Amino acid sequence: MMRILMDEERLSWDDAWNITTKVFAYTNHTTLSEAMETWPIEMFQQLLPRIYMIVHEINERFCQRIWYDYPKFREQIPEMTIIARGKIHMAKLAIVGSFSVNGVAKLHTEILKTREMKYFYQMDLGKFNNKTNGIAHRRWLLQVNPKLASLITEINRPELDYIPRLVAVNFKNEYKRLKDRTEKLLNHIIYHKFFSSKRLMKHK
Repeated sequence: MMRILMDEERLSWDDAWNITTKVFAYTNHTTLSEAMETWPIEMFQQLLPRIYMIVHEINERFCQRIWYDYPKFREQIPEMTIIARGKIHMAKLAIVGSFSVNGVAKLHTEILKTREMKYFYQMDLGKFNNKTNGIAHRRWLLQVNPKLASLITEINRPELDYIPRLVAVNFKNEYKRLKDRTEKLLNHIIYHKFFSSKRLMKHK
């Protein structure tokens, strides 16, 4: 986006950066080192020379910001710099260029704050927050269809493992019964809601 805003839309660096950092948010899905993506500088320069120039400038400005605005973090600059040890660290670039940084579970977010990205968090940039990502299938099923959840629990009892065919047949029959009953209930609800609304409209 920085390249497009500056090279094609002819915006200044400050204006382009102001827009970019209000558009992007960063979700980190795992703290495993192999998932914290990095790219060799030499490869990056050869394949994306203009993008590398922009990333390099972002890094320079960020390091200067730490030096002048957060002097107590000067010693941590080597750990926070986007370009280091011959590589570009994409997670750090994402943090610097985003308005929000989140993990996908409370524990995961705390790990980001206290271990993997602790210096960024300690700078108090106001970016870190948690977004619980999704819900376990079992928990979802228990909430939306407790009867089907009970049926699945019943057929998964260990003592039924020796009669898999019988279990499968019973499950299909019981599942069809539940499905038919649910459809009738849904039709009943829709029917009464529809005619209730029709009656209300007649009285208006």
